[in-house]
Amino acid sequence: MKENGSKSERGYHSHRERQRTYIIAIAEKLFHRDGIESVTIADIADAATVTRATIYRYFANRLEIAWAVQKQYLDLFYESLPIEVNNELLSAVQRMQVVLTAHRDYFFLFPIRAQYFVQFDTVYANSKDSEQILELNRSEYLDEDIWMGLVRLGISDGSLLNYLEPATISAMLTTMIRGLERKLTMSSESYESEFACSARIVYTNACEVMIRGIAT
Repeated sequence: MKENGSKSERGYHSHRERQRTYIIAIAEKLFHRDGIESVTIADIADAATVTRATIYRYFANRLEIAWAVQKQYLDLFYESLPIEVNNELLSAVQRMQVVLTAHRDYFFLFPIRAQYFVQFDTVYANSKDSEQILELNRSEYLDEDIWMGLVRLGISDGSLLNYLEPATISAMLTTMIRGLERKLTMSSESYESEFACSARIVYTNACEVMIRGIAT
């Protein structure tokens, strides 16, 4: 009986996880098509062919689903990081270059996700939920904020300026990356004709400038 009960419990949890994943996938499509702010719980329920009560078993509101989509995208980015990020034979500066290159490649490989990040920034700005954004940035793939860890390492190995403050540099790099990606996303169709240069080259050069400003 105990074994049967255990199997039943596993089946229940497995069903709930599948249902939750399915709801996120449906909402993700609607968010991309209509915009996060325009989609309602009723819209998600109709598209998923479930009741609103079913949605509320997993999520308190639409924004909670939007956060779940954002977390999914961030986890996919962390999963995509090259193994060189943890290569102890590389200096912190070299590892930072690896991460910045990964950001660039992820941006151009998945433009639809970049568009979602722009939408999500507006949602976050309106919610001002700093605790939730901190939790969102904690990944199972990392022990701490990736930039703070690399800055500490860089000060230790001498590849970064020794007066840098890890939290400040982390905030700076994150803000610069998000600002760059927001601009490139919002003017994606006109950017190259407007500035007469490749968006990819601009992203690459911006990464080099970020590194030069803090490297020894």
